[in-house]
Parts: sequence; structure tokens; C-alpha cells
Amino acid sequence: MSLRLILSAAAVIGLALPAQAVLATPAAAQTAAPQSEELDMEEASARFKERMDALKAELETVVAANAGKPEALSTSIDETIARYKGDFDAFANMMDTYFATMIDSAETDAKKQEYQGVREQVVPMLRTLPAQIRTATLEYANTPK
Repeated sequence: MSLRLILSAAAVIGLALPAQAVLATPAAAQTAAPQSEELDMEEASARFKERMDALKAELETVVAANAGKPEALSTSIDETIARYKGDFDAFANMMDTYFATMIDSAETDAKKQEYQGVREQVVPMLRTLPAQIRTATLEYANTPK
């Protein structure tokens, strides 16, 4: 998978997850949810996308600067991704909290299970994005152009 694809997916995920979560929310819960929470999610998603765009640009620079130097490339990739770890963690934590709230406020067991299922897919996926991006960056760097 290409570096651009992984980073684009991360950015899109950041924008799409809150929207999907709101769309999956029962109408009664949507109207009861404070608008500030929805705005916070939108703002956090936009910030996450901006950070993923910045990460993409930095990783492209790292790859170009370390062509033919595999050890330096690996170290530089790790250092670059490490600077963004807080962004991944914060967004994953926000989504985890959001889904916990949705689970707690769900009106039926079926909805609770639905939210729990989404939570169990989304949050771990967000937490593994740094490793996926690292792998994709190395693959991208080692692919003949």
C-alpha cells in the first residue's frame, strides 16, 4: 500500500468517523447530544486531518533525504512518526470516549452492541495507524520509482 494511500486514509478516517458516529446515532440521542460535543468532534477531525497532511509532507521529505541510506531512513521515519503519536492517541481517545458515551446512552441492547462493535473496530485501528504508516513509508521508499 502506498504512503499516500495510508496517509490519505488516515486523514479521511479522521474526518469520516465522527460523521459516521453521528449518523449512526438514533435521532433522539442526536437531538439530546450537546452541539458543542459535535463541534468538538468536527474540530478535532479537522485538526487530525491537518496533522496527517503535515505528517505526509514530512515523511516525503524524509524519504527523499535518506534515499539509499536504509538505517538513516528507518530512524528518521520513526522520529517523524513519534512526533505525531500524541495526535493519534488524542484522536483515538476522543473516539473511544465518544463511543463509550453512545454505548451508555443507547436505548436498546442492540444499539449498545452496535456501538460497541464499531468502537472495537475504530479505536484499535486508530491506535495502529502509526505502525501502518511506518510500514507503508518503508515500502514506498523501497519501491523503484
